[in-house]
Amino acid sequence: MNVPKSKVELHVHLDGSPRISTIIEVAKRRNIPLPTYDVEKLENYVCLKEPKSLTCFLHCFSYFMPVLNGDPEALERIAYEFCEDKANNGVLYCETRYCPHLLANCGVDGVKCNGDEKQNCSPRKVVESVCKGLERGCRDFGLKVRSILCCMRHRPDWSLEIVGLCEEFRNRNVVGLDIAGDESMGEIPAIKEHIMAFQRAQELGISRTVHAGEAGPAASVHEAIFLLHANRVGHGYHVTGDPELYKYVIQKQVHLEVCRIHR
Repeated sequence: MNVPKSKVELHVHLDGSPRISTIIEVAKRRNIPLPTYDVEKLENYVCLKEPKSLTCFLHCFSYFMPVLNGDPEALERIAYEFCEDKANNGVLYCETRYCPHLLANCGVDGVKCNGDEKQNCSPRKVVESVCKGLERGCRDFGLKVRSILCCMRHRPDWSLEIVGLCEEFRNRNVVGLDIAGDESMGEIPAIKEHIMAFQRAQELGISRTVHAGEAGPAASVHEAIFLLHANRVGHGYHVTGDPELYKYVIQKQVHLEVCRIHR
């Protein structure tokens, strides 16, 4: 397919973008159960076709994340295929994001290695595998893809290590730090470890984006900007609930990563 490349995409989750056919193939290779091994039927489990809650949306990940966890081959493959899919959709520049700890199966508190050690992934191995797939995909499909590493709201103990991975892999096109998770649970991410991590990122000159104001209130956008030093805000819709903050966002040109739906 030869589609003119004219699009830029700044907010897309790598671990939410694998091909359904790839999920099935990897699951079969690893003997991991799925609700179904039919592509069309599995789509009903892993794709939210009607707008519901953020929690419902995130539940879709529970079906395929176990298929990808701790498999360097699968992680490199989905990164490579991600580049091909974006190129075929006319994307010339993209930033994709993921949490390395959620895709690891060792080197994380509470997670033990299992099976062949060569097939187990620490968070560092996850980043290395994804970088390898993205680099190869960019070469083969003629686009630029950069990656952002995500901290998780519910695991502040991971955040400083994730900043360290951003620093280590910045020469392999890791360009930013994020914080993600189910904002609808009510937690605003002003936890000490998160704040320390984002301050460290600022000191290192690592760009910062924060999921805020999607399911949470305008206050979460305020904390993203003033406590976590966000250059950009993921979604940020509810910033309009605080007129003064919204005015500040406009004046300071804080970029909101907002989707536009074409009908």
